[in-house]
Amino acid sequence: MLLRWAASDHKKNVFRQKLEAIVRTVKEDEKLIMGADMNDRVEKRRNGYGEVHGGHRYGIRKEDRKYILEMAYSFELVCMNTWFQKLSM
Repeated sequence: MLLRWAASDHKKNVFRQKLEAIVRTVKEDEKLIMGADMNDRVEKRRNGYGEVHGGHRYGIRKEDRKYILEMAYSFELVCMNTWFQKLSM
């Protein structure tokens, strides 16, 4: 599934419903890994999401984009790329 975050609210809601339906199918003894480039989806500050956010990202999270953190929290997932600091080249 691919969603551009400039999509309409309706498309975002449909995407979220489909994503959550998929996540619900994962059994407790199974592992779930979702890969995506979400660098601009979550900001550096944890803001109450310390269980799922490692504190390493950049930018300012837009209000409608905190969904990623909320979903991770509600399904007991973590945003792994936020646990590693990006190396400067």
